[in-house]
Amino acid sequence: MQMLMLRSKPAPAPEPEIAEVKTPEPAPAPTLVEAARLANAAEPEPAIIPSIQLEAYLGHPLTVSTDTDCLQLLRLFKNRVHEECAVVTGQAGEPLGLIMRNRFYHYLSQRFGSELYYNKPVTKLMDADPLKIDIAMEPSNLIGQALGRDEATLYNCVIVTEGAKFAGVLTVGDLLRISRDIQDAAVQQKSVVLRETQGLMSSIEREIAEVKQSSADGASLSTDMVYMTQQGKTELDQVKAMFERLTQLSSAQQTHYSELKQCAQDVGQVTSLIRDLAESSNLLSLNAAIEAARAGEHGRSFAVVADEVMKLAVQTKQSADMIASLVRGIQRAIEETSRLHDQSQADTKASNQFVASAAAAFDKLCESAEHNHDSSRLVAQLTNQAYTHSVSVQERLKAL
Repeated sequence: MQMLMLRSKPAPAPEPEIAEVKTPEPAPAPTLVEAARLANAAEPEPAIIPSIQLEAYLGHPLTVSTDTDCLQLLRLFKNRVHEECAVVTGQAGEPLGLIMRNRFYHYLSQRFGSELYYNKPVTKLMDADPLKIDIAMEPSNLIGQALGRDEATLYNCVIVTEGAKFAGVLTVGDLLRISRDIQDAAVQQKSVVLRETQGLMSSIEREIAEVKQSSADGASLSTDMVYMTQQGKTELDQVKAMFERLTQLSSAQQTHYSELKQCAQDVGQVTSLIRDLAESSNLLSLNAAIEAARAGEHGRSFAVVADEVMKLAVQTKQSADMIASLVRGIQRAIEETSRLHDQSQADTKASNQFVASAAAAFDKLCESAEHNHDSSRLVAQLTNQAYTHSVSVQERLKAL
């Protein structure tokens, strides 16, 4: 930002003697306080302030044509003592140059000034390149351009045009008022923005408070989920261990069934041997009875013994047949039990695999639950920090 030079305005040159009219007092230069205020307030605002219109500050000074001589302008200044400047305009009303009263008096007050300039056109003494701005220019940009002029023209009036035609001028006092109004409008705008920001921060604070409560609830639920997941995993591990023990018992039972089946086969073989022996005994007793019948009276006692042996052989054969039948029934029962056991063992192994898969899924679920719990705690921590910052910002906004 261009800083305004904190100096007093140069003293006006003595007015040339003419028409015995007392020289008017020049317009007072801005004080140091006003100049400092202008310099501090001239910082261009980042936002356009539409309420400030340059038209409201315009002054309408003397306007003269290019064929007006300096003596005529001097008389006009004498008649309008409060005018600080005159603007030279063309035939179309466009501004061609600026003549400041004090500088004009300075030239005319010099030695031989009247002889040199009285009959000359005012274009000889005008500033042909004054600061010209359009009436639609943003006031803050105007202040910046006005302060950016060199020291020789810093206190000159600013020419305002509208559609290339002369509309008026702005004096240093007008610039000070514009700067003050810009500052006041900026303060008002700042107050509005602060109120709006405070309202938004209040809403954000409420939302963060709700998120904080939700995060706390989520963290609590996450803790419960981790606990229940770990408990379920523990119970599932117990079921898995039971299925593993059941599989081991099934394998042991299968071994016992095989041994029992082998014993039944051995009993069948022994029973078959007993039946063969009974048949042999029956044949032998039959032969003994035949031989006893041949012996007649002497073989009668032997015939009785042979008959008893035959009866015993028949009973033994019948018992052997009954035992063989029972053994075959036992074998069929053992085979059916073994088949059912094999099927049960296969189902147990399949169930054990399902339990193992479920245990692996529970492991992943437990890891996810713990990760979610950690994330919930992190979210809760960040939410608490955001809530603290929000409260701090709210307090600072209230302090503003």
